[in-house]
Amino acid sequence: MNYRFRVGDGGAQTPSRVNYARASRGAFVNTGLRALGRYDLLFDADGGYVGLRTR
Repeated sequence: MNYRFRVGDGGAQTPSRVNYARASRGAFVNTGLRALGRYDLLFDADGGYVGLRTR
């Protein structure tokens, strides 16, 4: 999966703003659902697998 954006560029997967907060326990990135907007997603609840396919 590859996700690049320029804040405010008006793209469907682009956030309108980004908030920075210092990590207290290692790195954490919350992309929200916008990052998944260009993928078809399949979740196998029995096996615990996630599959992504570019649209």
